[in-house]
Parts: sequence; C-alpha cells; structure tokens
Amino acid sequence: MGIRIMLGVGFIFLQLFEFFDCECDVLYRAYMGAAFCTVGLHFLHVLLGVVAMRVVLFSEIKFNYYYSSLVIWYWHFVDYIWLLVYLIIYYV
Repeated sequence: MGIRIMLGVGFIFLQLFEFFDCECDVLYRAYMGAAFCTVGLHFLHVLLGVVAMRVVLFSEIKFNYYYSSLVIWYWHFVDYIWLLVYLIIYYV
C-alpha cells in the first residue's frame, strides 16, 4: 500500500505542476474546460484515495480486512473510471 500512496502523491504533484504550468484556463475553449474539469475531478478522487490509504496504513487503530478492502476497491474504481475517461476525452 505504501507504493500506491507514493504513486498517488506523485500524480497529485504532477497534476498541480500541470495546472499551474498550463497557459490556458478552464474558460479558454469548451474542450479545455471539459478536460480541466474531468482531470480536476480525478485529482480530487485520487487525493481522497491517498488520504484514505494513509488513514488505513498509519492509523493507530488497527482496521480490519473490510476497511482495507474497501479502500483498495475504491482505488481500483478510480483507475477504471479514469481509463474510461481517457478513452472518451483523449482518444475519441
């Protein structure tokens, strides 16, 4: 789970760099607005997933198998939805 947290934090920093480095904004064009909103929504879900994994991994209260599985299922769900969004927005 530690590697997943590191990859999630890496994605968060990469997205923050991308948002601030881009010379256009959400109002530039309709495509850019849709792309920014979609990537921003994914950013928030990844942030929530990283926080949830940190809580499960570093909490002093030992969580049972159910909570660990719930966080892992959530993380995979975010990945699958992102793959679908990637195909729809960037490929089509």
